[in-house]
Amino acid sequence: MNAARRDGRWGSPLHCGPFAAERYGTTLRWLAAGGRECVRMIVMVVRDRQWRTLLPDPASVRQRVQADGRWRVFARTPVGRAVLAWRFDVEPRPRGIDVSVDMTAEGNVATNRAGLVVLLPAATFAGAHFTALHGERESTRGRLPMAIAPHQPMVDLTGLRIAAPRGPVLALDFHGDDFEMEDQRNWLDPTFKLYSRSLARPFPYRIRDGASVAQRVVVELIGAGPRRPSPGPAPRRGRLPSLGIATAPTRVPKAEAVVAALRSAAPQFVMHRTDAAARGVHEARRLASRLDAKLRIEAFGERERLLDALVRADAQAVALHSASMASREALRTRAPTVALTGGTFADFVMLNRNGVAPNAERVAFALCPTVHARDDRSLIETLDALPAVIAQARRIASHRPLDLGPASLRRRLVPRNGAPADKPVSKDGVPYDVDPRQGLPIAAAWLAAAVATAGARGADTFTAFEASGARGLVGDREPFDAPRGMEPGRPSASHAVFAALGATPRARLVLHDVNPFTGAAFAVALGQPELWLVDLAGRARDVPRTARRQGTLRLDDARHGARWAPLLKARVPAFCILRIPVMQLDDDATRAVAQAWCRPAVRPNAPVGQGGRR
Repeated sequence: MNAARRDGRWGSPLHCGPFAAERYGTTLRWLAAGGRECVRMIVMVVRDRQWRTLLPDPASVRQRVQADGRWRVFARTPVGRAVLAWRFDVEPRPRGIDVSVDMTAEGNVATNRAGLVVLLPAATFAGAHFTALHGERESTRGRLPMAIAPHQPMVDLTGLRIAAPRGPVLALDFHGDDFEMEDQRNWLDPTFKLYSRSLARPFPYRIRDGASVAQRVVVELIGAGPRRPSPGPAPRRGRLPSLGIATAPTRVPKAEAVVAALRSAAPQFVMHRTDAAARGVHEARRLASRLDAKLRIEAFGERERLLDALVRADAQAVALHSASMASREALRTRAPTVALTGGTFADFVMLNRNGVAPNAERVAFALCPTVHARDDRSLIETLDALPAVIAQARRIASHRPLDLGPASLRRRLVPRNGAPADKPVSKDGVPYDVDPRQGLPIAAAWLAAAVATAGARGADTFTAFEASGARGLVGDREPFDAPRGMEPGRPSASHAVFAALGATPRARLVLHDVNPFTGAAFAVALGQPELWLVDLAGRARDVPRTARRQGTLRLDDARHGARWAPLLKARVPAFCILRIPVMQLDDDATRAVAQAWCRPAVRPNAPVGQGGRR
């Protein structure tokens, strides 16, 4: 499921009435009509008490597909000691599809959400006019915002009629519960989400042992709209953000081999997370000194011991989370050269809803591309929401520098209180916040495109992954089996990207395109100008002939560590990255190569007009 099939699809094709769609795992994806994407996903979702998405037991999944497009999935999702058994049915209709789910609890299931979720692509429906139905007679009219909505645009839905700019027009009817909508761009997901059980109701809630719950959504196509191919975006100029690495209280690297690998990446700063006991601050300061980098701190708590440690740390910037105004003013008085950072340690939604404290001198929020879904395609598709998120954060920050990160493939902290999100662990002892793809090329591809997008949108700094270990850039010892590619001392593919982009701080940048269906292309002045081509389709592909020139490098994820090697073959593997010498950052020749890479004449199953939102 990680790589696209040779026909350019990522799942298996399924024709549902007027829609062409794909079965991807246990989800229905990329419903398109008339060349436009109408629905990004319809899925059965189970969330636990911490809002973590729970996956069905792979051994329990059974599927049945019929020739007429009907599809049925049986699965069982463990929820603590209980299990939620469910059946997901897709039935075509002449004008659309009928999707239903039947759930039965085996044991008392405690959940924040369990049921059907429909995702509408924001690239299609931002700015759409809608009529929301509430019950049998009430209705409201409105328009979805282009900006990211901090709160639900619609609540108490029994039906929805929505007309996207230039089509399509959809009718959705909900049964079994009232639905509401939220703007998932707040969490880097480029969609509007329609889900059941209002957030105004208490959660978590229980589905009692033996109880059954049924839900149903009918989606009909009223009009497909004109078929209009979307032109590629215009190049966008900026500068690379200053790059930093993250550390945590018990995860500050000390081994000389690991520190040497980090030194070769030349981070501009170390971002250390600490607690009320000031754990790890001294070690992080020592690491920053060994790397000739600045120290930044995000702290949780307000003990006198923590304040003393922050004053002694000589940090460049400090974010005091869950601390009183008195603690912030005390730090400002005792360490007047320290820049106080406002914003949030969590997702952009908290910044979007709460704004920034007036005394903050910098503004920050974290990045996680797997808040709602963890599969490869969902991870990569978050790059389509990132431009709008950074642009809106830039407006909120106003004149203050904008700091992005730390970035993490899995959510690193619990949004409610900032506690480490490392529990529960899996059966093999791996913490929840460790992603098995951390050392693989897909993580490096996401990081490269995210850093380029951040620079083009005016971010001042970007804190990448943790320094070392199973969550980091360099392999380190762990009390569990580390993900593949994160063996002790081994530089990951992300390390190679970080080292190359960090070699010239604040280098000039031209972002040509980021299309999550195909690839990203950006040019950067790393001494000699280079054009970076990043595969985002997740499949082997041919290098454009104009890019097969002397001096072209490819990211080689070799056995003993990722490195940049000469391009020797015309075909490169999934999530590969190329560095091509060019004469200028933005000229006709460079734009032509970027166009051929990101928007080829024949490309993966990307509906017209999708991808490339910058």
